[in-house]
Amino acid sequence: DDLIPSPKRVKDIGYLADVEVGPRETRVERVTHPVMPEDIPKPAQEGAAEVMYKTLGDLVQRFHDHTQAILVHRIQAIEGVQKEQGHRMVGVKSAVTALTE
Repeated sequence: DDLIPSPKRVKDIGYLADVEVGPRETRVERVTHPVMPEDIPKPAQEGAAEVMYKTLGDLVQRFHDHTQAILVHRIQAIEGVQKEQGHRMVGVKSAVTALTE
């Protein structure tokens, strides 16, 4: 409450006005009216359907791109592991060959 200034006089474009600071009561009344599809003009319905179709298309494309990126990442990880295991196998094979000779 100490941050709220006390009532004071404020100069505003050539005249003085009294400004009072304090709590205000506010109320919001929600009014809803049921709407049936036949109440909506046909062009608006078609426009909304077109926007929804485009939005869904964009989302599907983003999902597809994301899943492709995951697959590429997994393949790269698997190839990396296989390459590392291949180096290990060659190393083990060389060690076994050296021991048996």
